[in-house]
Amino acid sequence: MRIIFDKALQDARERILEASDEQLASHNFSSTLINGLEIDVPELIEAGAQQNVSEEIMTFENAPPNVQFTPGRPMEYAEISVPIKGSSNVLSFLSKQILWNPSFTIRNGHVIYREHSSRKIIGNVEVIEAIKKNAKTRIDGVKSVFNQYKKESDNFINEELMPFVEKHVADERKKREDKKNSENSLNPFD
Repeated sequence: MRIIFDKALQDARERILEASDEQLASHNFSSTLINGLEIDVPELIEAGAQQNVSEEIMTFENAPPNVQFTPGRPMEYAEISVPIKGSSNVLSFLSKQILWNPSFTIRNGHVIYREHSSRKIIGNVEVIEAIKKNAKTRIDGVKSVFNQYKKESDNFINEELMPFVEKHVADERKKREDKKNSENSLNPFD
C-alpha cells in the first residue's frame, strides 16, 4: 500500500510545481488538490451479486482439487459473482493480499467464487447452504482487506497527505513570492 501512497505524494508534489501562480494563490488550492488525490478504495457491490448453477464435463485438466469426480461425466457447480467498484490499480495491488485460486478469483471487475459439488446442487438445500456459507466466508475476507485499506488510506490522507500538501503549497508560494520580490528589486529604475 505504501507504493500507492508514495505515488499520491509524488503526484501532489508535481501538481503543486505545475500549478499556475493564480491556482497556487487560491485559498482552496490545497483542499482541491487533496480531494483530487484521494485514494479510490475498492468496494464490493453486494446488491449486484449474481448466482447461477451450471454443470461441466469433468476431466483431469479442469477438475478442482479435493473434489471426487468421474472423468467425462457432468458435475454441477455454483458460481457467485460480485461486482467491484473502484480503481483497477488499487484493486490489482490489493488482490495480491488475497489468497486466490481457480475457484476464487477476480475477473472483469468481479469477485468470482465457484464451487463444484459431487452432490446435486439444484433442489438440495443442505448443499446450497454449505456453498453459500463458503462463498460468504471467502467474500468477507475480500471485504476485510478492502476495509483495512480504507482505514489505512484515511489515516494516510489525514496524517500524511494533508500536512505534506499544506507544507509544499506554503513553500512553493513563498519561493514564488521571493522570486517575484527579487526580480522586482532588480529593477534599476526604482
